[in-house]
Amino acid sequence: MRPTIEEQLRGNCRLLEQLVAPVLQDEHATRVLSEVIKNLQMLETAWMRVLPFLNWDNSLTADLLESAKPVVSDDIAARIDDLPTGPVDIHDVTAVMEHNDRLRSVLSEIVTTLDPTAGADAATVHRNIVEHLDLRSRRYPMRMVPELSPSSLRKDS
Repeated sequence: MRPTIEEQLRGNCRLLEQLVAPVLQDEHATRVLSEVIKNLQMLETAWMRVLPFLNWDNSLTADLLESAKPVVSDDIAARIDDLPTGPVDIHDVTAVMEHNDRLRSVLSEIVTTLDPTAGADAATVHRNIVEHLDLRSRRYPMRMVPELSPSSLRKDS
């Protein structure tokens, strides 16, 4: 199907770069436009990796939550049990995102309330969650890397 999402995003970038950018007079507006263009370029290459990423994250997060049940409060364990266990339609972006939000909400509560010094099992669960969150942040496909100006790299002596 044409135009593809990538082609549409690329075309919008080209319009902004060739038609809008040359007529901007304000430096701040030019910087903002540059950031918008970079964001569109990132979306062009990253959007198709979001759904597989979320499905991966949902699977691992559900496993982490299940492994945490023995070391969390009864209230949190009940919330874990209340999470949908049936498969979400892995092709429905909205359903996958909503499921991810529910899973991460419980995971966030665990990581902020679990005392990793409460025993070996609690320490293992806490470590596994922290390791997953670190890996998740490194794998997240929609990452913007800010442009650094030479002046921001200088060390003030």
